[in-house]
Amino acid sequence: MSVKTRLFLKPFSAHYQLQDREKLKIGKLNVQEIKYEENNGNSPSIKMPAFSISYKLVLDIILGTLIIFPFLLYKAVERMFMKPISIKGKICLVTGAGRGLGRELCIKLANLGATIVCVDIRQEINDETVKIIKDSGGKACGYICNVAKYEEVMELAVKVQNEVGRVYLLVNNAALIMTHKAGEWLPQEVISMFNVNVISHYWTIQSFLPAMKEANDGHIVSILSISAVSGIPGFSVYGATKAAGENLLCSLRTELNSNKDNNIKLTGIYPTAFDSSADHNNLIDVKTGILEMEAVVAATIEAILYGKTCVSVPGPLYYFMQFTK
Repeated sequence: MSVKTRLFLKPFSAHYQLQDREKLKIGKLNVQEIKYEENNGNSPSIKMPAFSISYKLVLDIILGTLIIFPFLLYKAVERMFMKPISIKGKICLVTGAGRGLGRELCIKLANLGATIVCVDIRQEINDETVKIIKDSGGKACGYICNVAKYEEVMELAVKVQNEVGRVYLLVNNAALIMTHKAGEWLPQEVISMFNVNVISHYWTIQSFLPAMKEANDGHIVSILSISAVSGIPGFSVYGATKAAGENLLCSLRTELNSNKDNNIKLTGIYPTAFDSSADHNNLIDVKTGILEMEAVVAATIEAILYGKTCVSVPGPLYYFMQFTK
């Protein structure tokens, strides 16, 4: 395996062990059978498989490079002539604002002069985010909402519109992550993950998109995952929720862009594993290639300022995974 290929796969290589030496044929990769170990939490600690490169994978990489390179070159040239927008004075709403990636995005957006609407289900930590922003001279307000509940989201939209103003940027960041062994899914965990990771996007978009359409101005960002486009053992439920979120975003983008004058942007962020919180880190091996959260924050802010459609962290990982399915 080349150095570059190992770098692409390294973020996914958490603590995996081999159960036996018999190799199973799965798609284009020879993957040795996986043994799962329980951790101290409710979810199993996932061990990544050992990969061996096949000729089909090599052909996929070559084909992917031939197709992706012109696209990346075009984007690079385009970027030379693009200028970042200013979000100073604009209202930005972030779900899951109480900690981790949500909090850091709120702080960065506030530093750029935006008015931040912090939304979380937990009052105390949401208030902490608001306080951090205000103490540094920024503008922020907090709202408590269970984004998985339609009525609460609709009520939130009315309050924000009346008390703060029209939301320009909606960041769907709130999410649940749990790992599961194949065929051992707990019904309530599956339902909860789909409710928070996918269904909530429908309710927030339904609540805030109409005002964006009326003004023909706005931006919706969904924090997805590379697991949306590449299956990862143990993340069958989480990956499925993110894949559903990706399809929602792509369908909505196609619909909005059918109007040639559309000025509403939609962005998907596809990070690999990163250190967003302690309980999240407990599900993976933080010693093997996990990203620093700052890299995801920086990539997301850049995507917002430059109106990017799809951003993977690191770099071209999204496109690489499309050709290694």
